[in-house]
Amino acid sequence: TGPETIGRYFLAVQIASIPLILATALSQAWSPWLFARLAENDPSQKRVVVRATYALFAVMLLISATIGLTAQWLVPLVAGPGFDQSVLLLRILAPAFAFVSMYHFVTGFLFYEQRTGLLSVITIGVAAVHFGLCSALALWSGPMGVAIGTLIAYLLYFLMVWWFAQRVHPLSWRFGIFR
Repeated sequence: TGPETIGRYFLAVQIASIPLILATALSQAWSPWLFARLAENDPSQKRVVVRATYALFAVMLLISATIGLTAQWLVPLVAGPGFDQSVLLLRILAPAFAFVSMYHFVTGFLFYEQRTGLLSVITIGVAAVHFGLCSALALWSGPMGVAIGTLIAYLLYFLMVWWFAQRVHPLSWRFGIFR
């Protein structure tokens, strides 16, 4: 793996992280709004929280899908010629960053319930899984394997935090996933 390969990978990471940059900014406004709604302990406000959370998930997934679908034009526009190999990496990393962006909107439930210890345990566990996956898959498929390992780890991270958030502050997500 040479500098060119690493450069192509990190180009894809930088473009794929657009939803994460947006989620980081939005989550600063989201947390006070979320805490105020949860403090009311009103079923109608909890429905508002669920709808808003799903709307934010949809926005992150839409941005990610747009990045993935436009990757073949986006990569040369951002980096110029010679980065064609970044397109496929970007298509794998874009949903990965959508998942880690969605994670930002469910961590608030753990913070609200002051269960950040759970968040630490999940973070350390998923980091270990991420490292193991990326190491093993890099041997199998180089940068593509690292991207796939990242996608799996970030999906796991989001799902685990969402699942634990539901356990500490149950809401009606309407799809029966957590109940």
